[in-house]
Amino acid sequence: RQLRAEHAELKATQDALGSQSRRELQKSVAWELALLKPKLAEATKSVALLGQENSELRSQLAGAAASKLEFTKVVHGLKSRNGKLVLHIAELQAQLQAQCDETE
Repeated sequence: RQLRAEHAELKATQDALGSQSRRELQKSVAWELALLKPKLAEATKSVALLGQENSELRSQLAGAAASKLEFTKVVHGLKSRNGKLVLHIAELQAQLQAQCDETE
């Protein structure tokens, strides 16, 4: 009988300690959660700002790529025009030389 009583008392103590431990753990978790909420809010805000900045940078990059393409087209056009002018100058020099040769 005494063993049963001691066993029952130990079980009651164990249950009480288990309940107390769970309550303390819940308080601890709630406390940690309360401490982490501002950090979480700050991190969420930072993520949103970084997402916006990333979007703006991608837009700028796309604009720069378009500008580069336009610049490349302009340079190509100028090189083509320069080549045509070089040929035209060569033709004019040949004509001028031919005229000079005729007048001599």
